Amino acid sequence: MDYILDQARKFLISFLEGQECSYENIHPWRMDWRFVVHHSFRVERYAVKIMQAEARFTADEVLTVRLACILHDIGRMIKRENHAFRGSEIIRQWLGQNPELARAVPDHKSLLQLISEHSDKSSREDQPLLAILKDADTLDEIGVMSIFMASNHLDRESSFFFHDLLARVKGYEIEFCERKMKILNTEAAREILQGKKRFIENFICQLENELLGTENIAEMMKETLFS
Repeated sequence: MDYILDQARKFLISFLEGQECSYENIHPWRMDWRFVVHHSFRVERYAVKIMQAEARFTADEVLTVRLACILHDIGRMIKRENHAFRGSEIIRQWLGQNPELARAVPDHKSLLQLISEHSDKSSREDQPLLAILKDADTLDEIGVMSIFMASNHLDRESSFFFHDLLARVKGYEIEFCERKMKILNTEAAREILQGKKRFIENFICQLENELLGTENIAEMMKETLFS
């Protein structure tokens, strides 16, 4: 198992190296090909956590899901639309060109299906392996990361930056967690997301405490300047 997973990681890196995303305009790190590598490796770890909690999968199923997690976004850099199908075609070619590696993959059809169908999260997923990949993909960038991402929507030079950040996190991130909770398929993934939501709620409480006494400062300044 370790050998084929390592080969998949190396192929992902070699295939993506030097590519740049042309459609990202909010989060600069997402423009770099290394973002997909980081994201994919994190998704694999979430899938491992989910499968360990579920504890009902064969070794071949675990390997198939982990491979799909590593390779699921390989077609994403150039254009986000249809990247899942494009990714499955890239992996189909890779396996065809490397018969020794291909023999180490237990179920080609399942692997390619997982990759080609992972991006549609509009409804609950009945297929267990695809449910895990979708859940693991959903969980990434929520929590600490989503707070940093929220800050990218704000004016970092504003003296009200922390007030704006508080408003953004309160007004969007908790509701975002709740929306994502509704599309998760596994109890293990929901527990992970609950932990992330609690972290964000604690962040809000802490930032509110640190901003005590300045809640109405914008209104006070406006009244002073225009009185």
